[in-house]
Amino acid sequence: EVKAMIDSCEGCGGNATLQCPTCKKLGLPASHFCNQACFKTNWSNHKLKHKQKAVIEAITNGSAALYPGYSYTGTLRPYPRAPRRTDLPAHIGRPDYSE
Repeated sequence: EVKAMIDSCEGCGGNATLQCPTCKKLGLPASHFCNQACFKTNWSNHKLKHKQKAVIEAITNGSAALYPGYSYTGTLRPYPRAPRRTDLPAHIGRPDYSE
């Protein structure tokens, strides 16, 4: 015998019938709400979960890992530099200062 699992609403604690589509899309733990009005009422607190996910992704993708502790003010981030190429093919001439 399988029992239907009823989730509780994050807003009021009642029986939830709706799930946040953004949480589902971002792969976050399921967030359930009883109705659209309850979801709208609790949106200011709930959207912080989405923002936390975005910050964690930015840090793990390397943009903030280059300069840990630096407080960025805009949307521009440094791009990780590729390693210096030392295996230059023999047919390409080298400048005199490279040796």
